[in-house]
Amino acid sequence: MKTSILSVFCAFLTLATVGCGLQEGDNPPPDCTTCGSDGGTTPPGDGGTVAPPADGGTVPSNPAPVVSPTACRLEFADQYISGSSCGELRGNLPGMTWDTGPVIQDSDSDGRLEYIAATIVAGTYSMSYMDRECPGQTPETGAWAHYGDPELLLSLTADARAWLYCNWYDAATGTILSDVADPGCNIRVTVGAACAISPAGNMRDFH
Repeated sequence: MKTSILSVFCAFLTLATVGCGLQEGDNPPPDCTTCGSDGGTTPPGDGGTVAPPADGGTVPSNPAPVVSPTACRLEFADQYISGSSCGELRGNLPGMTWDTGPVIQDSDSDGRLEYIAATIVAGTYSMSYMDRECPGQTPETGAWAHYGDPELLLSLTADARAWLYCNWYDAATGTILSDVADPGCNIRVTVGAACAISPAGNMRDFH
């Protein structure tokens, strides 16, 4: 599968000894260690380095990778795909897979790419997004969104982090896991009654 960039993180795991894809209750596939290298058959791994900064973090300064301002609507920050105004959403929401998905675009130049569905079956879903060319543009790299680096995570508010699920973090104990084969982070949401969308990640209290 776009969140994105793990070579440093993977090196850490080697010396020290972020899933996605399915409805809750199923076994998701592992994250990849080199985002997109397999053509998008596995979710991206973009945990970056796993050691939080020595000063305990920074003042929140970056936008949430995703928000849901109204029912059946998700908006994805273009900051994490290098400011691209067009992208592609992938995951296990109805109508998409980790290999292909709908085009999303910033139609009002507010820095967020919109995804609007007529309806979404209630459940818990994982997803990410990647940049792509807009009509008439030169093809872009297709890089996954990069929001999983621990230092970047610490620059988000707790509410923003709540949308993210990283498989290298144990929220129950507040510890970073050093034995995850394919570390990575993705967006995870729960869709409830009347298509209300809420965060379902595990990173709210990451510090």
